[in-house]
Amino acid sequence: MNKFRPQRLEDLIGNDKIKKILKFEIEAVKKSERTFPDTLIIGDSGCGKTTLAQIIANELNASINIVQAKRIKNNKDILKAIPDAEEGQFYFLFVDEVHEMSIPIQEEFFTMMEDHYLDISDFTTQYEKKNNITLNKVMTNYLTIIAATTKEGLLDIPFRNRFGLELILEKYNQNDIEKIIEKAASKLLTKISNDAIIEIAKRSRGVPRRALALLERLESIAIVKNQIIDTSIAKEAWDLLDIDEMGLTQQDRKVLYTLKLNKPMGLKVLADQTEMSLRSIEVIEPYLVSLNLVERTPQGRLLTLKGKEYLSKRSKKQK
Repeated sequence: MNKFRPQRLEDLIGNDKIKKILKFEIEAVKKSERTFPDTLIIGDSGCGKTTLAQIIANELNASINIVQAKRIKNNKDILKAIPDAEEGQFYFLFVDEVHEMSIPIQEEFFTMMEDHYLDISDFTTQYEKKNNITLNKVMTNYLTIIAATTKEGLLDIPFRNRFGLELILEKYNQNDIEKIIEKAASKLLTKISNDAIIEIAKRSRGVPRRALALLERLESIAIVKNQIIDTSIAKEAWDLLDIDEMGLTQQDRKVLYTLKLNKPMGLKVLADQTEMSLRSIEVIEPYLVSLNLVERTPQGRLLTLKGKEYLSKRSKKQK
């Protein structure tokens, strides 16, 4: 899906307020000697946090390294993650799912973000030839930390307060998703009908990454059949992938059927009953709640009346 990823701010669809904020910040950096502010990006999975970080770096012609927070266990890992840059150049470190870093490591980031150095005294000799190392410290004057999270509530408050800029990505509406698909369609190996674009957007759950993944699946079928992506191709894909008009998959329905057959269930019990991981349930559940198919109660998760009606209608269709 990287071929669909926008490279510049002007190519980004949706989140207009964030784009306006970033235009000011980027122009301010270009017109002064200040660095881009350390930035926290909050948003659901697949909604463009990594893309946004790369766009910021692109706009400033700066290098950027991307690292998963859970891979950072100590200062040596931080040093390895910092991108190489020439003296005086801006550079970025993007930490994805930053809430997965331990509190001690978050505290190490305090020093980089406020005092602009990383203490490497425990392993200086191993890295003494690396650029910018002086007196057992790596100077980070031109480094900007961009961190992304889907669970900002798990961040240590002092760490969160170190970010000068906090960006909260909005949910994408149907119209925005259609625009994203339409823009991406220019890079396809085949053409796509407007009706097919709408069909994909309806099943995207409002997540650009999901919409683009579905677009690629339809493209594969269309290439093999040597035709454009139309509603007939879309229908074949939905049947193969078992995705309905609400974007629900076999896994989603497994959760719904499990809740139908049981009393209110806690998250762990629901994961055990469905034989799915806790992480999978945590990803699936918010969408089911947003559709009012599932309700969270003090006693546990419950199937709503709408959820029961959905399963009933589906059963009738299958007969």
